[in-house]
Amino acid sequence: MNLKEAELLCRAGALDAPVIRKHDQSEGWTVALAGRHRLDPLLETARGRVRVFNVGQ
Repeated sequence: MNLKEAELLCRAGALDAPVIRKHDQSEGWTVALAGRHRLDPLLETARGRVRVFNVGQ
C-alpha cells in the first residue's frame, strides 16, 4: 500500500496498530499496516517497491 492509501484507511478507521520489522535483505526496517482491508499491508514506495526505512532515518 502506498502512503495515500494508508492515509485514507487510517481516516476510515480500517487500520490496526503498525508492525515495524527488521527488513530481511538490508539493514533497514519495514512498516506493515494490517487491518480491515485487502491491500498488501507493507508500505510501498511510489514505484511499488517495499519501503525500507534506513537506520537513523
